[in-house]
Amino acid sequence: MVRGVDGFYPVDRHGILLPARDFSASDVQRFPVIEQVTTAPVGRLGEAWGDPTVAAAARLAEVLLQNADQSHNWWQLLNLAAIIAPRNVTLPDSTDDLQFELRTKGGSRILWGREPDTSNPAELDVTGKLQRLRELHSRYGSPDSLRDQWLIDIRPLQGIDRQILSAQRSTDSVQN
Repeated sequence: MVRGVDGFYPVDRHGILLPARDFSASDVQRFPVIEQVTTAPVGRLGEAWGDPTVAAAARLAEVLLQNADQSHNWWQLLNLAAIIAPRNVTLPDSTDDLQFELRTKGGSRILWGREPDTSNPAELDVTGKLQRLRELHSRYGSPDSLRDQWLIDIRPLQGIDRQILSAQRSTDSVQN
């Protein structure tokens, strides 16, 4: 679901606009929400949104809906609330430099980085990022189970970086 200025727009895993009438208000809670999209759909129903950022975020949502364990997908396991699109981005020709963030229902933020189809030698690939999320969850549980809100960076090659968001006073680094 893409949160627009006038409500939610359903899209598929490719960023194709779906008919809103096929979804109820309660369906919004069941699907990943993509926030901070500054464009309106340029395509009609059944066509691409027209913004590569939406397509990239939809691909990330597809990854996060994969099974993390036998009973939960990543979205559920991490108690995620939204995929945050990069701010102040004009329509890019390429999504290579877009940096996405995940927000939990409790307000913690996970810096995901580039969309799943992009590779960069300075950043982990999708498999590595999912392994980091597994490591994070096995060590601490959901980010929302921690006492404070956290900023968690899973992108660095050397390990997970965490710092408290609410006070910005503590830094903890988990090495692989």
